Amino acid sequence: TFSYDAAVKKGPSLPYIPSGSFAKTMLIEGADANASVTGNESTVPMQLRITGPVEMPNSKTYDLTGCFVGLEAWGDVSSERAIVRTRNISCLKDGKTIDMPVKGHVSFRGKNGIKGEVVMRNGKILGWAWGAGFVDGIGQGMERASQPAVGLGATATYGAGDVFRMGIGGGASKAAQTLSDYYIKRAEQYHPVIPIGAGNEVTVVFQDGFQLKTVEEMAQEQARHRKEDENAESPVPVPPSVDSHMNGFNTDQMLKQLGDLNPQQFMSGSQGGHANGK
Repeated sequence: TFSYDAAVKKGPSLPYIPSGSFAKTMLIEGADANASVTGNESTVPMQLRITGPVEMPNSKTYDLTGCFVGLEAWGDVSSERAIVRTRNISCLKDGKTIDMPVKGHVSFRGKNGIKGEVVMRNGKILGWAWGAGFVDGIGQGMERASQPAVGLGATATYGAGDVFRMGIGGGASKAAQTLSDYYIKRAEQYHPVIPIGAGNEVTVVFQDGFQLKTVEEMAQEQARHRKEDENAESPVPVPPSVDSHMNGFNTDQMLKQLGDLNPQQFMSGSQGGHANGK
């Protein structure tokens, strides 16, 4: 039996959130945002909880309190802020599950990003590198001081004490230089970070509007798109060709045969019929 309700396409069960809508939230997971030159290429995850209704245009609201929003963040040294972007939103609302991507950002006290303090944790390693370089200089000085001074063309002779002092100075210089290079390489691996702690009250702003959809609605939509793609890719069936010797006919062949007919055949038959009638 045909059902009209089944034929009618059902609309979404949840509202559309327009662009520019915002809501009060609280961070439940902080992070140390990478503030290096390539920090935006190595973001860190964060998460917040919506603590108030979503404020939409024309004083309209929609309650998404308790929903989670996944974030990604990186640091900006010049503004001393962690730049935070939204990734997805997840809710359990009225027995329906929502888990979908959203595009937006997080602001703190009316400005984009979350204010923090830039921290450099390589100071101690740089101090060790400086100390190793200082020892390197002392060792080189001891090695040079242990070499006796002689005139032009003369040959220097080294005593046991000179050799011992030169060995100590040269060995200390070489070891300190190697250690200094190691500390410098370790210091280069460190980069500035901007720590952002949990519990900060921030505002999430949805830059692009989006239609709230349950996971069931998203699955149905994906299945419908797959079916449409399969129908578009499937070839259109071609009707079988009709054989000219069977019940069908070929227009081109008929016109050719009509053109080969002799009109005198029909005229002679017609004259014979009239003569017999007389």
